[in-house]
Amino acid sequence: MLRAIYQKQRLIFGCGNPLFGDDGFGPEVIRLLESVYYLPKDAACLDVGTAIRDFLIDILLLEHQPSQIIIIDAMDLPDLVPGEIREINVKDIQPAKISDYSLHQFPTANMLKEICLHTAIDVRILVARPAEIPTKVKPGLSSSLTATVPEMCERIIEILKTPAVEPRQPQSNSIVIRVGQLANKLGVHRNTITNWIRDGRIKAQPTVGRKYTIKKAEFKRFCRQSGVAEHVVQEFI
Repeated sequence: MLRAIYQKQRLIFGCGNPLFGDDGFGPEVIRLLESVYYLPKDAACLDVGTAIRDFLIDILLLEHQPSQIIIIDAMDLPDLVPGEIREINVKDIQPAKISDYSLHQFPTANMLKEICLHTAIDVRILVARPAEIPTKVKPGLSSSLTATVPEMCERIIEILKTPAVEPRQPQSNSIVIRVGQLANKLGVHRNTITNWIRDGRIKAQPTVGRKYTIKKAEFKRFCRQSGVAEHVVQEFI
């Protein structure tokens, strides 16, 4: 099941814990999408509960990543009324609070920022303001968010009506590599690459998904000094 989902180009993730009132908004949206709506062949939806971080890690490790991720969640934005929908940027994700059980946790927020910076995935985040997220177990959505579930589904369907755009290139002067990938191209053991990075021979910074970022100028310098063929350099640049 999950393998088939990861082969799709557009993924819709519903985040949240249904045991805590309106925090279950994301999963409820996914339930309605699956039962009532028709999704394009290149799209799939999944209730990820509170495990969104695990799914993002899986995606980062995929050889062929999706072109678009749509994330659905509840978020207490003070300038919205309960049940109101807004699309937000990753930078707008609020700091973690004790009562937060879904997308708003710092590790996930930081991972989403890394995805936006260092991959070609188009990340869309749609949230609705909850009426209340209880601190104790209390299943069931408020009337405000119950009424918003169909509206959110319609918003998602409108997004999916637009053909998936060509993946944007990360707005960076850096490239992203996997140690094993670079080792294979250079004909050395992966531990050799790791040692070169640790010793500073390759000036690279670790990022999510067991990858490293290297400034293009630095990568070209390393390849030139190491006698790497130009066609190999161009495969990475």
